[in-house]
Amino acid sequence: MRTSRSWPRGTVWNILAGGQLRPHKIEYCLEKRDPAFEEEMAQVLAVYKLGHLVRKGEQARAESGEASEAPLAVLVR
Repeated sequence: MRTSRSWPRGTVWNILAGGQLRPHKIEYCLEKRDPAFEEEMAQVLAVYKLGHLVRKGEQARAESGEASEAPLAVLVR
């Protein structure tokens, strides 16, 4: 069973032109709406970085044969 359609050449162009749509003319912008965005982003990135460092330390201990410490819990406020 064939699910894709074969459209005549120029059909998409005609649809866009008929609706006066100009997707190639659209400009995108990003606006910051949350005044605390920078601070919150820094906290999230710090948690990810800490997790990366903890995993890296666990891998190094496992490779060296050292005993693993108790699980680490990180609380972020």
